[in-house]
Amino acid sequence: MKKLYYFFLLLILHSKVYALDNEIKDIVKNLTKNQNVEIKNLPLENFRIPGFPFNLDRKSNPSMDGTYALIKDKNSAFHGEKYFLFTPSYSQCKRNKSFGDCKHSQGTTRTEYTSIPNYVLTKGQELWIHMALKPVNNILYGKNEKDEKGSGKYNTKNYAMQCFGKDGWNIFMLGFYYDKGSGASQWKTSREPSPSLAINLQQARTGYDLKTGEELLGGPKHTNHPNFYLKNYSLNEINNNFGSDQWTKVVIHIKHEDNSDGFFKFYVNDEFIDEYKGPTFNPKLRKNGGCSIKFGHVSTKIKPRIKTFGKKSAEKMAIAIDALAFGRTEDEMLKNILD
Repeated sequence: MKKLYYFFLLLILHSKVYALDNEIKDIVKNLTKNQNVEIKNLPLENFRIPGFPFNLDRKSNPSMDGTYALIKDKNSAFHGEKYFLFTPSYSQCKRNKSFGDCKHSQGTTRTEYTSIPNYVLTKGQELWIHMALKPVNNILYGKNEKDEKGSGKYNTKNYAMQCFGKDGWNIFMLGFYYDKGSGASQWKTSREPSPSLAINLQQARTGYDLKTGEELLGGPKHTNHPNFYLKNYSLNEINNNFGSDQWTKVVIHIKHEDNSDGFFKFYVNDEFIDEYKGPTFNPKLRKNGGCSIKFGHVSTKIKPRIKTFGKKSAEKMAIAIDALAFGRTEDEMLKNILD
């Protein structure tokens, strides 16, 4: 409990950041069903989550594109009484003088923290990650219209966590995708197209070159990154705010290797869902496979969503994260879940 006390004391001392606007407050009140809920801004300066071995900060992303909030409300929390809410809005994307997020990947905006200064994962390491996720507002939309080239590859994605390499190629990206319902070999059964919670492995083994037999790894020369769809949302699970009223518990177990000993294992609501076995990173991109954890909310390909669903669909996109914990073993991870 002493670690928890210092964590929240640090949040209070370093909460000199942007004010919460009334629309955010309305989202929180609707989320919690509590008109008097306590909302705190999260800090710009470094802070730590108990059990997480590195500092976290958002100095590289101090923009006003979104809100970083801590919600205190035990009735709406997944575990304990406090949880995070990350809320970017594309209409606040003002950085137009040079290339940046606003022009990147069909329109991007973000509110996220990054682990500094060291990598959370390198070759040979194991990592357990525990979290509960809730898509709160403007997340669970259907398929966007095709882009001008007709490729159909521009559906908005709302990421809650990624492990980011300095070379720009991630080890994984976890968030809310639109699942087209076909062509994903990771699924053992067929399913209907729908919004989903999914994880994308950008550097994992994806197959073999038909001409040479050489194993193909993710990265610039081969970008067919495998997606694993962890949960699909049916129409009756999607509320009027294009979110869900239910938390989803996710546990990820990673063995980080550039050989056949590597794996990802995925658990949802205490049920084993799927796994990937094989190299988890491409040593041609980064020899040690180093990556830093980023968590919060990154929205990409916003412009096609606006084209299909209107400007309001890119406003106050919100993801809630609770019970966030990391560990090198399962026991260590479970001990680090905040009370």
